[in-house]
Amino acid sequence: MKLKGFVGGALLTMVAAQADAATIWQKVETGMTRAQVEAIYPKGGDVDYREKVVHFDHVVVTGKCKADADVTFDDGGIVSGVNLSGNGSLGGRCADDVLTALSSKYGQPSVASGKEGSILQRKGTVYVWNRGDGLTMRFKNYGDGAFGGGGLGRKSWELRYSAAGEAIGL
Repeated sequence: MKLKGFVGGALLTMVAAQADAATIWQKVETGMTRAQVEAIYPKGGDVDYREKVVHFDHVVVTGKCKADADVTFDDGGIVSGVNLSGNGSLGGRCADDVLTALSSKYGQPSVASGKEGSILQRKGTVYVWNRGDGLTMRFKNYGDGAFGGGGLGRKSWELRYSAAGEAIGL
């Protein structure tokens, strides 16, 4: 009888842990280990295993727009987030398309702030969505600057998915 109670409790704990997991991007969920991500996405083709990330080339974001993606991990090998870097596009059109798609799917961002940029930082506008599942999305739409903004030679946007409760000392 005690064994049944133990097994039942263990199953409930596993189900509760799975219920708490939020899908960050595609099949990647919070709490996954690197080994779990690698099992879902085998190396080869557009998937590469790098020292600190699992990297994806040429991810289709919208019909005309592609990006590179990196699944990032904390020091314990647990997923900490996903970064997408938009491939270059004429006049930054993909950045506008992606921003429109994000707003359509998740509503208006809770924060939108402009950045003037500097010699070390490209200027752009940052948009933030706090999803109801505990995830935060930070989209940066690069503008024109000393090193360019939207264009064929540079990425015109970045998007970071991360757990809203990332370690912070506050």
